[in-house]
Amino acid sequence: MIVSANLSQEVYHYFKDYNLSDVANALLAKYDFTCLPPTSGKRYKEVRVNITHPVYISLYGTVGPHSKKVSLGRLFEFAYYMDVLSSPDFSVEPTKNEDSPVPQLLNKAYRALLEAQQYTDNPIIKELTKMINDLKTVFENEKQGGQKNGKNGKNNCR
Repeated sequence: MIVSANLSQEVYHYFKDYNLSDVANALLAKYDFTCLPPTSGKRYKEVRVNITHPVYISLYGTVGPHSKKVSLGRLFEFAYYMDVLSSPDFSVEPTKNEDSPVPQLLNKAYRALLEAQQYTDNPIIKELTKMINDLKTVFENEKQGGQKNGKNGKNNCR
């Protein structure tokens, strides 16, 4: 389940070298997320994370996205002040650029081009749609462990 969280600048920079989805799921498993203190109120960045914690997903469905009981912003800020990254029992390892917005942006572009094809038979739009779909595949393969831009270092989108 994809959930948005608003983070302050300090909190965002504290976790910037980590996959925020992995961090959120680890924090949800470790802390009681239903009664966390309010955030400082300063918002710097909205991030989207993939939540797999079943209790959180169930509660989110019950209380809705605007409830303080399911606020990931509160959870991340609490973890920041607890300095969880220096805790020896925190199990998430640093990884750079795991939560890149590029795959989501490519997906939006692909859907927009598919919609545009409903209104025109323009061959350029069809070709762009195919290219964006190929590029989405390249990014998905990278995330699953492939090297950047394919195994041989060349761009596979041509």
